[in-house]
Amino acid sequence: INHGTWYTVVAMSIATWLGATQVVKDQAEVAKEQITQMIAANGDMPRETERVQSVYNFGYTLESFALIAHLCMGVGVDLWNYPPPPPFPPNPSHPTHQRRTQFFFLKKTPP
Repeated sequence: INHGTWYTVVAMSIATWLGATQVVKDQAEVAKEQITQMIAANGDMPRETERVQSVYNFGYTLESFALIAHLCMGVGVDLWNYPPPPPFPPNPSHPTHQRRTQFFFLKKTPP
């Protein structure tokens, strides 16, 4: 799972260095799909927390999402506060990056 997010980091980094803004924006759309598929409503990443080295894998994937969100800032895309796309209903408790980080450190859903 985290291999896909790290591929996105590498692709976005190279595209940023080359000035290929549209490629970064395209990869941002890929990242949105990754967020939607990989992250539960409480901020958990079940595929990572079910693994043998769950803390390492969760942190490693969290780091990749943080780098992706940072790279997206350069092209005007806000993934730090990315909500779920339809068909999910709008939900103020959707796992933004802050919520994922809180889940990682607190191992519970913050209020």
